[in-house]
Amino acid sequence: MIMISYERIKSYFLGSTDKVSLDVRTLRLLIGVIAIGLAIFVQLASPWSLTSISASYFSGDWPRNFFVGCLFFIAGFLIAYNGEQRIETWLSKIAAIAAIGVATFPCDCAVEAKLRGTKMLRCLGENADLYDDVAHCLMRFQEIKGVHYTSALVMFGILAAFCYIFYARARKKEDERRTAARRRMIVYSTSLVAIVLAIVSLLIDYFSNRRISAAWPTFVFWGEFVGLVSFGTSWITASHVVPGLAHKQQERYYPFRRANPPERHKE
Repeated sequence: MIMISYERIKSYFLGSTDKVSLDVRTLRLLIGVIAIGLAIFVQLASPWSLTSISASYFSGDWPRNFFVGCLFFIAGFLIAYNGEQRIETWLSKIAAIAAIGVATFPCDCAVEAKLRGTKMLRCLGENADLYDDVAHCLMRFQEIKGVHYTSALVMFGILAAFCYIFYARARKKEDERRTAARRRMIVYSTSLVAIVLAIVSLLIDYFSNRRISAAWPTFVFWGEFVGLVSFGTSWITASHVVPGLAHKQQERYYPFRRANPPERHKE
């Protein structure tokens, strides 16, 4: 039986943490985990296969609440995030506003409405008998047309820019941290390419009057899924918590450790 003295417990809980309450690495970790969680759990909570992550807004209380809640969490953490350069400060604030725009101005979800019909109305608590056209009912939720898609484009564009910023910073490492930095560069460049390809694919579908998603109903969902997972992966990598992607002595970050390498090694 292990005996722990009162003084030892007191010393542990009342002792100095030797770090700020919420440093930049913790913010990156939280943002990354929530982004990946959003992409996965909205689908798990939905009663059917989503045609887009945004369509979870019309798929019941749980998917909608998770979708909106995660975006507001991400927005809040992005507002708190300042990075190392002024451009990161500005980009994070703009991305936060865009995330709020995605959450508060729903999409038209035309493909979803066509597939699910009155099921969507029931999830919204609407009387299906009152509407001849489901899409017409959903238009009530679009207070300002185009805000959702513009916000999504701005948010994903800025997230791609952050991948490049992280990549450029890792590239400058020339000392014993270079091996781990090169591994991070692979993650950042892969994430950047994936996000850009997702943006281009979704834009092609949008401006082709959704011809691709008409033939492949879940096309938009998988495009958004790739974008969010790539975004989350790059930010988790930048938090320096992943073994092998950060120098163990000088960079590796442990969220629950009392003392960590100083943030001058951050990226």
